[in-house]
Formats: sequence, C-alpha cells, structure tokens
Amino acid sequence: MLTVNDMTANADYITRIEASGLWGRLDLEWNLQPDVNILSGQNGSGKTTMIRALAQLIRTGNLAPETARLLKSMRIT
Repeated sequence: MLTVNDMTANADYITRIEASGLWGRLDLEWNLQPDVNILSGQNGSGKTTMIRALAQLIRTGNLAPETARLLKSMRIT
C-alpha cells in the first residue's frame, strides 16, 4: 500500500517517512524536522532508492513499477 497523508497545497513540510520491505527485508521510520535533515549511509544501503521513491510518490502519488518492486510500502506524512 502506497499512500500520501496530509499532503495539501498548503503543507509546510514532510514530518515522517515510513517504508517497509526495502529489498524485501528492511524497514525505515524517519521523523523529519522542519529545518535540516541528513540522510547518510554506506554505498548500496538504499539512500538513492528511498529518495527516488519519495520523489515519485510526491510527484505522481504512485511509484514507478521498477521502484515498486523494491518496496513493499511507503507512507509520507
């Protein structure tokens, strides 16, 4: 299930990103701050995959098929 919650034209910022089943085994819960947030990790840890999925979900409300195969679900608040 892929959902965008509380995203309106007047939204100030994303407060939370939840993703489950990244590569069928990893889950992520990320509470974001309104000022600065840093995503870091080793090469191959999923940073780019998460950013691409986030951008696709915000832009279109859906994930591209190639990205959807990498995630079980993603939720943005």
